[in-house]
Amino acid sequence: MKKRILILGNNVEIGGVQKSLISLLQSINFDKYEVDLVLRSGGTFEKYVPSQVNLIAPPKFYKWIFIPKDKFINAFFHSLDFNLNSFRYVYYLFKGIVTRNMGKTRQHLLETCMHTLPTLNKSYDMAIDYTGKYKPLLIEKVNASKKISWVHSDYRVFRTDKEIDKKYYEKLDAIVTISQTNYDIFTSEFPKMHEKTHIMQNVSNKKMIQNMSMESTSKDYNFTGWKILDITRLDPNKGLDIAVRACRRLIDAGYNIKWYIIGEGAERKNLEKLIKEYELEKNFILLGLKSNPYPYMREADMIVHCSLFEGRSVAIDEAMLLAKPIILTNYPTAKDQIENNETGLICDISAESVFHAVVRLIENEKIRKNLTKNLQEFNLPVEKSMNKFYSLLEEI
Repeated sequence: MKKRILILGNNVEIGGVQKSLISLLQSINFDKYEVDLVLRSGGTFEKYVPSQVNLIAPPKFYKWIFIPKDKFINAFFHSLDFNLNSFRYVYYLFKGIVTRNMGKTRQHLLETCMHTLPTLNKSYDMAIDYTGKYKPLLIEKVNASKKISWVHSDYRVFRTDKEIDKKYYEKLDAIVTISQTNYDIFTSEFPKMHEKTHIMQNVSNKKMIQNMSMESTSKDYNFTGWKILDITRLDPNKGLDIAVRACRRLIDAGYNIKWYIIGEGAERKNLEKLIKEYELEKNFILLGLKSNPYPYMREADMIVHCSLFEGRSVAIDEAMLLAKPIILTNYPTAKDQIENNETGLICDISAESVFHAVVRLIENEKIRKNLTKNLQEFNLPVEKSMNKFYSLLEEI
């Protein structure tokens, strides 16, 4: 008899967590496991969800309980069906705006409204909070023999209510982090979670990525100079302002470059304003979402990621699988992913440092070839990661 797995998600738009979830789903042995996935339809990556996965529409309260970005009014009307929750929603929405910490506010709203939310009917052998955002729902509203939540980034940057998190982490059967640094940070914040916290690297399928990279790119990517690319969410923590200033330096220094960004996010308007301020409309290009970013990655001369922090960047793993020269800023987990001067370059988190790293790659063909050569045999431990995943299942 197949074991039943529930995965709580929200969407499969462009993003590292979403892409790693797709890769995980594509690697599951469906002869042994039956998988239900709570998923809002219409995401960019939905077409890559295996047909064996049973898609479940999110409960109605998903539309308001997490205070969705830029959809405040819609969310309010969805909350009207739930007794006093519309008043709670308005209170916590304004509290989040005033305190500038919507993450913590979402936690408090969920805690206040939890008793009004329905429980999922079906029972499972294992239930997974893959994004790490749905721990309370996983614990309180899902019937499962075993419950697991993922931690995809540096816990310290979440700015959530640690006491609320602690309450739910204590009730989980296991916690999964995606790198050694993530594990070290998380267990330093929650020492008592040490024994049930595990490391499992993200799953990325090299053959699939290489095959998908052979498709064509769009006309807005036709350029004969140096193509610099980053695939990232448009978010203040991704260091895109650093990238803009580094791009300006490169243009002023006479380099024939275009810097492309694949992704979307709440920071788009601010970023467009900054691009205009630095007069880079023709050189710093926001390509938006691309359902298949790999052809763009294959054609890029280098991947430059200026993030302030990461758990383990899925886009960088994918760039390594395509053997692209990479530059990372020195966020805490950068050294978990690449070896400086061997499989990529790591520079300080500043426009000046990024500028010099890009110049180094442009001017030194030997370094570029050496980085590419060193990555030719790179592969992620997919089998090891999946074995870890199955071992968590089999402990039930």
